[in-house]
Amino acid sequence: MLTENPYSRQWASTLFFQFCGLDNGVNLTFHRSFTLPSLDLETANISWDFTYRMTDKDRFQTFLVKDTYDKVEWTSGPSCVEDDVGEVNCPTLYFDVVGPIDGVMSRDGDSIIMTCGQPTKLILCVPGVFPCVRTPFEAYCSFSHQGFRVRDKLR
Repeated sequence: MLTENPYSRQWASTLFFQFCGLDNGVNLTFHRSFTLPSLDLETANISWDFTYRMTDKDRFQTFLVKDTYDKVEWTSGPSCVEDDVGEVNCPTLYFDVVGPIDGVMSRDGDSIIMTCGQPTKLILCVPGVFPCVRTPFEAYCSFSHQGFRVRDKLR
């Protein structure tokens, strides 16, 4: 017997890596997910700034930039509520991310794979308080992303 609803998640991300010794980048993601059998759909814009370091010729690790957070701006779904005048208000949440994300790039630079390896810990921050004041809420995220170059090579 299942104790949770099955959950499907899709991300469409754009990763920007800055080279030339800056070793930082930005991830911009559009998140879509739904639960079964109800098919409740939720969407969010997710973004974070990261630093990275090469660990081998084609391998790297990324980390959140110090004093920045994983930002989740819900745009639809059960987290959004309608107020008295019919305006829909959706929350923005911030998460502190504990641990690196590992990546490998193909030799020609046309594809990239990123995985958190062991699950990455996300800790919910108190809304509207900066720097992050951690709440007791923790989630563990385990994922693997496959990306492909869609523009001309930059190097």
